[in-house]
Amino acid sequence: MVSAGPFVPGPGPPWLQCRAMIDTTPLRTFIRQQFLFDKDASLTDEQPLFPDIVDSLGVMELADFVEQTYDIEIAEEELLADNFSSVASIASFVERKKA
Repeated sequence: MVSAGPFVPGPGPPWLQCRAMIDTTPLRTFIRQQFLFDKDASLTDEQPLFPDIVDSLGVMELADFVEQTYDIEIAEEELLADNFSSVASIASFVERKKA
């Protein structure tokens, strides 16, 4: 796994300062290929994934990918919209699981 480096606080509100340290490239590639069907599609950190990109069945596929790629286990009660609502929220969830 490639780390983006240590967190360095900057100007702005705290929610903008906190960026995940995991490599989100595999996650972005997966979402683009499996759900957007375009490897070059625009996908920002905060872009909502539900309901326009990933549907309720797709979240299971996404969760399985996250488990395998980032070597974590996701409990059923952790399959919440808050944890999978965007690339940033997934990255933050993975960081919390690995902490």
